[in-house]
Amino acid sequence: IAIDAAGRKTVREECIGLLAPRGVWVGVAHGEGLCLESVSREFIPRELTLTASEYFAFHELHENLPLLLENREYLAPILTHRFGVSDIQHAFELFFKGETGKVIIEQ
Repeated sequence: IAIDAAGRKTVREECIGLLAPRGVWVGVAHGEGLCLESVSREFIPRELTLTASEYFAFHELHENLPLLLENREYLAPILTHRFGVSDIQHAFELFFKGETGKVIIEQ
């Protein structure tokens, strides 16, 4: 299994390349697109599985919060920046330039 939380083409290609036959690629981010050519070239012959999720809905927070809190140490390396609401524009600019990992906006 390979989990892509970056949504970047290079990361996705590396994840897919590392999978063994019948492996599973999980995309929990989006960004640079996954093209049909890579599906036919990589997924079909190697019998790979793709599953994806962009987010969980607000009403699911009560179910997911304990999981997030229990795995805080594991998740910490991908949370690279924290910004206040007043700096949200700068946060988006850095994120879309690819200069951050996951960004947290705090009040």
